[in-house]
Amino acid sequence: MPAVLVATSAFAKQRDPPDIVLDSDVTLIGRGPGHNGRLPAGWVQVSGKHCTIRHDGEQGYIVHDSSTNGTWILSDDGIKVRVPKGSSMGLQPGQYVRLSTLADGASRDTVPEYRLEVRKDVSASSELHEAPAAPVAVDVPHEALQELPASNKRPRVEAANGGAPSEYAQIKQLHEQYQELSSELAKQREETGRLQKALAAETAAHAEGVKQSAHRIKAEQEAAKEAEAAALQERISLQKAHAVELSERLEALNAVKQQHAALQERYEREVEKVTVVSKERDGAIASVQEGRLALRVLESSHSAEVQRLQAEAASKDEQLQATQKSLEAAEAGAASSHSRVAEYTVEIQQAKEQAAAAVERADKLEQDVKTLQMDLRFKDAAHRNLQRISASLLPSVEAEATGEADALAVLQEALRRRGAPPGGG
Repeated sequence: MPAVLVATSAFAKQRDPPDIVLDSDVTLIGRGPGHNGRLPAGWVQVSGKHCTIRHDGEQGYIVHDSSTNGTWILSDDGIKVRVPKGSSMGLQPGQYVRLSTLADGASRDTVPEYRLEVRKDVSASSELHEAPAAPVAVDVPHEALQELPASNKRPRVEAANGGAPSEYAQIKQLHEQYQELSSELAKQREETGRLQKALAAETAAHAEGVKQSAHRIKAEQEAAKEAEAAALQERISLQKAHAVELSERLEALNAVKQQHAALQERYEREVEKVTVVSKERDGAIASVQEGRLALRVLESSHSAEVQRLQAEAASKDEQLQATQKSLEAAEAGAASSHSRVAEYTVEIQQAKEQAAAAVERADKLEQDVKTLQMDLRFKDAAHRNLQRISASLLPSVEAEATGEADALAVLQEALRRRGAPPGGG
């Protein structure tokens, strides 16, 4: 029982005939010439040698894919599997074969799709493409005629009277139909022979043309190979010259790279030197700024202390003046009140003790001022040393520090003058 690939998509039904009969053990399907399952050349989604379908006895059919766009096997339950390229997969009756990959959202009618069916006989349209090997003999009429009894070889009377046709009349009618079919078959056989002769002549002419074309193509290929060899040789020469030029340029580039590396190394050393000098300069600036800050703090603290001592001394002076006035008043009234003189004498003694304490505190303040002056001299010496260190980097800092030292000396002199103990008993 032959199998048939029945066209199921509108695209596949464009072929004439639409179905593909699998009447060989191996059926080659594609657009290439000589395929027993050849498809139209305009079906560009089908490869020249798309796939083969091989009958495998009891196991059914085997599909082997060799296409570009793929071969798919589908079932009615919605399962679809792509046959891997270069591999095979089984195909059972009732399943579908799709000879291209379906784009997303596209209809199944836009690609060739077939359903495998197994039939008891092939359709008449397929049988017409094969010429019969020998005349077909219809044995039934002859045997029927020989086996009929003698009484049945003559027409019956009731048939002539309009009754039911006899068996002999039926057999005779079948025999006449057989004769007509034999005559028509003979004519078709003659037409087939004529077509075969014409096809043989056309094939011979085509073979001769192909042979001449092959000779011409061979000569053109040899000429093209010679021209290509000459061009290739010329390209090789140019490549060699270009390689020599590249080698020279590479050597020059290496020399430039070495010079660049040396300059880079020299630049890095200079950067390190500049970094060291910059750090020293930053340290010197920081030291000078710290000295200035300490000096300002000392000046602020000593100025406040001097102002406090001056205010205290002024207060003591006022007290002494008040005491002196009291003593004068006491001496004026000594005659009247000796007891008050004694009290004032005690107050005067106390005031003198307070004055002595104030003098002592003034002396201590003067000692502190001297210590501060020594500290300032030490700071000034350190500042001068710092100026000598940063003389090459910060000449402006030296001038500023010198001005500040002069201002400090003036301030020290002013402090010394203001810190002198007040005169008087």
